[in-house]
Amino acid sequence: MAAKHNKRGMATADQILDGAEEVLLANGVTGLTLNAVAEKVGISKGGLLYHFPSKEALESSLHNRFVASMGRRLSERERTAGSFLSAMLAETSIDKSQGSRRFAALMLSAANGEPPKTLQAFGTALLEQLGMSYAGGPYKRVAFFAIMGIVLSNLLNLIPLSNEESAEIRLAIDMLINDDRWGTTVDPPA
Repeated sequence: MAAKHNKRGMATADQILDGAEEVLLANGVTGLTLNAVAEKVGISKGGLLYHFPSKEALESSLHNRFVASMGRRLSERERTAGSFLSAMLAETSIDKSQGSRRFAALMLSAANGEPPKTLQAFGTALLEQLGMSYAGGPYKRVAFFAIMGIVLSNLLNLIPLSNEESAEIRLAIDMLINDDRWGTTVDPPA
């Protein structure tokens, strides 16, 4: 089904990126072609190339949009969630019935041999934010990587979890995030 275009009858860059995410989730990384995206959006390949001169430009724009929107949503959620990790846990909750389009750019990263610098820089910034939000503590890092693991597992369907199983794991992570008993240091194993 073709998307509604702007007043001049052209698809916008955001509509093309939306279509690319849908194609990516429906057909996988190998199915993400310029022709498939153009068909999904209801435009010619030339119309797509007007906005994105190559597949690499399209993929880069998907990564950039993911980073910008996720950063904005995390900042907004942190104000109400009480902590950075609580905001991250809430923002990354994916109900399978809602789909996971907003994380489609991560599929590209997982499939390509080398992760995009944009996503690596974003991951580093998230870890730095974690360091600023908490007085250290390895358990908070464990919670951070557990959240990332659930997102990637759900997105790539590595270990299929029901919504109930996912909620149970998220509750355990939330308990880890909010339990002050873990402190900021760990004694090394004997």
